[in-house]
Amino acid sequence: MKKLILVLLALQLTCLPLQAAGPHQSTALVHHGAFLTARADGMAISAHQADQPLVPASILKIVTALAGLEILGETYRFPTYFFITPGIDLWIKGQGDPLLISEEIDVIAAELRKNGLREFRNLYLDYSAYQLEENSISESRTNNPYDSALSALAVNFNTIHIEVLPDGRIRSAEEQTPTIPLMHELGQGLAPGVHRINVSRDRRQIQRLAAETFKAIFAWHGISMRGQAMPRETPRQAGLFYIHYSKPLVELVPAMLLYSNNFMANQIFLALGQERFGPPVTWRKARRAINLFIRQRGLSGREITIIDGAGLHRGNRITARTMLAFLQEFRPYAHLLPQHKEWLLKSGTMTDVYAYAGYLGRHDAAPAVVIILNQPDNNREMLVQQLADEIASLAR
Repeated sequence: MKKLILVLLALQLTCLPLQAAGPHQSTALVHHGAFLTARADGMAISAHQADQPLVPASILKIVTALAGLEILGETYRFPTYFFITPGIDLWIKGQGDPLLISEEIDVIAAELRKNGLREFRNLYLDYSAYQLEENSISESRTNNPYDSALSALAVNFNTIHIEVLPDGRIRSAEEQTPTIPLMHELGQGLAPGVHRINVSRDRRQIQRLAAETFKAIFAWHGISMRGQAMPRETPRQAGLFYIHYSKPLVELVPAMLLYSNNFMANQIFLALGQERFGPPVTWRKARRAINLFIRQRGLSGREITIIDGAGLHRGNRITARTMLAFLQEFRPYAHLLPQHKEWLLKSGTMTDVYAYAGYLGRHDAAPAVVIILNQPDNNREMLVQQLADEIASLAR
């Protein structure tokens, strides 16, 4: 924390002579926005409007990742609980695992079988860990898996991936995912080819997707279900049968950053609130947790405002100077960022928002760069190349 505050102070001081020297050559590309580059020691190289709060879009995921790795820890794993009640009913209680995909359910089924489960009556899905006060900020009308609704129990990002054959038959487009009845229903009338369908707009379909996928993969492992599936909160008398843990957070973050997965980012963001303030999961707790994380670094709402962890909300704000300070703290995790050319960069894109944040190189001392453009013209690629060329010329 102290190191970050010192970096902020250093940037405040070292940018002054540069600003006084006159306009930077790259400012012609910036109509409404900011950029900032700095050495690994925090010494600024170039800057423009570094203290202007701007909409960051998905580069905010770097802050979410950093907060998660600090508050939750690199080795944090999202649990999913499996309970048994008399009459052999199976209860699944989700805790927000952002990567509960078919491959993980296959592991779960194998473990349940190994622990002696061969048959059960009803399947109950418990979503009660999430008590969100508002509609999921990451819900979207696209079919992309990264745009699915947030949920305590979300299977395959609340999406189905199907193939419609030339003769009209429908099957799963993934070898690891069984063909379930919901696929046949939603695939009716679609043209031949591969389709991905986001079921997030219908809670009943979310529940069906989870129940039918679990049931089918259980059947692959010789575990049969005799009754019905429905959502219901786990009773206190239920006996804990098995706990499944996700991959560690440090292994989830690269996928979240590479695919700019809004769903994963906000699942991690929501987990911050539960870790700090206990269950149930709420937006209010998550925002309290991230605000505490921000204040501990000597920052205020003038420099940064975070409403969601994915950067989707247009009320999010950050200055280039603050974003660069977080990049300096993120250096031990720089390798988790996506590779872009010879750089490590996270992009951010919304309507009239174009951003980059990362490092202009893959070595430990690579200069950090922040570009945030809130304008119709997407000049970020030309701008980052100009800034990189400038740094290269200074090194010669």
